[in-house]
Parts: sequence; structure tokens; C-alpha cells
Amino acid sequence: MISQIFQLLKMSCNVYYENSRVNSLVIRQHVIKVFDIDGAILLLTKSNQLLLSDKSDEIKLRERVKDAAYSYPLLYIVDDDGDVFKTNIEQISDNRWDKIEMEFRVEEISVNGDGVLMVTPDRELIGMGDFANVLKSDEPMKIECFSNFIVRQVCTGNNFAIVLVQQRTENVSSDDSFKQIGREILKTQVWSFGSINKGLLGTGDHGKRNDSAVVVKLADIGVYKIACGTHHAAALTLDGRLFLWGFNDRQQISADPNVGDLSAPTEFKSEVGKTSKNVLGVACGATFTIILLNDLNFRILGKNGSQDQNEEFASEIKYEHDAGSVDDESDYATIP
Repeated sequence: MISQIFQLLKMSCNVYYENSRVNSLVIRQHVIKVFDIDGAILLLTKSNQLLLSDKSDEIKLRERVKDAAYSYPLLYIVDDDGDVFKTNIEQISDNRWDKIEMEFRVEEISVNGDGVLMVTPDRELIGMGDFANVLKSDEPMKIECFSNFIVRQVCTGNNFAIVLVQQRTENVSSDDSFKQIGREILKTQVWSFGSINKGLLGTGDHGKRNDSAVVVKLADIGVYKIACGTHHAAALTLDGRLFLWGFNDRQQISADPNVGDLSAPTEFKSEVGKTSKNVLGVACGATFTIILLNDLNFRILGKNGSQDQNEEFASEIKYEHDAGSVDDESDYATIP
């Protein structure tokens, strides 16, 4: 079972591993990504350092790293120049990195068992691997079915991918620009594709698809953030609505034990019978979901520990947030 990892970014800047805080050296870092790798922790910091921590010590693996993604046994990084490198995690201490040759510069990266997905500075989607009709290539190539979209975010689970996009539009006059911006903020779309479905694509069925599919329920409602676990996904809107779908075998999308797997996005309810519209942030672990509400309390969905442990963990986070400092760029959790 994947261990529970959680971080508070720019709030108290603490990192938790199996409900225990990681060493004090890490606390001083502004951590933006965390990876659990066989009991060790990889951390990517705001200062673009890639660190390896074992809860008592840390090793600086590489500098100038602006993004990273991991799918056993390969770890991928993007450096400050937009180049992509990979290494076998079992040989990471050897500090040997292989550069992936390509004509594109890369800003963000996500990986799964099907391949690698990358976003360029122009917000185009680049892929490498076997994604059926979406893309099949051993070399990085532009994914043409998303060429008319601005790719805002991409995340991957086990053999499926979720992509948040906006339509590319022609230039508008300055008089109409603010109206246009306002309309486009809400007019986002969520697309999905993968080598398996099993309800993970959010399309309301379990049929296998070789092409990308739009998640109709999430179209034009202002989705601004997506997140993926191993077999579940989440989408958060600008007005604080949270939608979850996928497996619920660990109660990662609903705390109600009577709720089974969900193949279509279903709105999260923080109270029985009441629809929640007060979600500020969401992050997915392998088999759990952490939800930040606007009262700065956390809800933790998933059986990574007992409910009592989760409640104690959430209380400690709430206390440390109240005691910590918050800067003007406060953000939320990132859990690969």
C-alpha cells in the first residue's frame, strides 16, 4: 500500500510521511512536489532543487529542476532550459541522467504506464509512448487532437490521463478583451484518454476507447484544477465545487461505504444531504484524496489509516496552519 504523503505549500511548509513530519531541514524548504519511492521521499522545491530524504537526512540530487514525474522505475525531470531527462530510480544514487532529445521546450511533465505527457511554454501537449489513437510514438511528438486547445493542466493515473483545456481563440479588440477573458475563464473543458476505462475516464460508462473523450459533465463550468490518483480523479471549479470519480475501493472518492465506484464526475458533499461549494484545494494520492475547505479544515478520504488517525492528522495540520505564516501566493497540496 502506498504510504500517505501530504504537504502544506507556503503555509507551514511541512511535509508529512505516514502521518509523521519529515525532518526539520525539509521544513525550511518550499516544497512543491513529493514522491514516495520505496520508503524514501523525493522532494522538488520552489528553489528548483530535487532532494532525496529518508526522514532523518536529505541529499541534494540535482539543481535547476522545475518539474518532475515518476512512474516506476523511471523518474523524469524538466530543467530550467526546458530539457527533459530520465533516470532509473534504482540507480538514482549514481546520478546518471539520460537526456530525451526533442525539438520542443517543456514546462510541465506527467507520466504513467502508457508513456510521457508534456506541456510546452505555448501550452501545447506533447507525448511519447502508446496512447492508442491519441498518440503512438517512441519519440516526443505533438498530440494533434489537442492542437486547437490551450492546455492548462495534465495529470495521469494508472493507464489513464486527464487534460484540462481552453479553446484557442483569435485576437479580440481591446474593448472586448475583458469580456472575452471573463467568458474564457469559465469555458474550460476536461478531456480524458487511456488504455483502460473501468469508469476512470469520467464518461459515465466502462467502455474502452482508443480516442480522447470529453468529460461532458465538466464542460464550461469553470474547472481550474484537476488531480489524479492511481484509479480516481478530481476536478475543482472556480466557485468551489469539487467533482470526484473513479474507484472507491478505499473510500477515496466518498466516505460513505455504500457508495461504489463512480464512472461520472459526482459532486463532493461535505455534509450529508448538503452540497458543498466551499472547497479551496484538492490533491490526490495513490488511494486517497485530501480536500481543503474554506474554513481551513481538511477532509481526508481514503483508508490509508484509521479514521481516528486521519482526524488527528488533520487537526495537527489545522493547528500548524494557524500558527504559520501565509504569503500572498499561498497554494495548496501537491501529491503525485
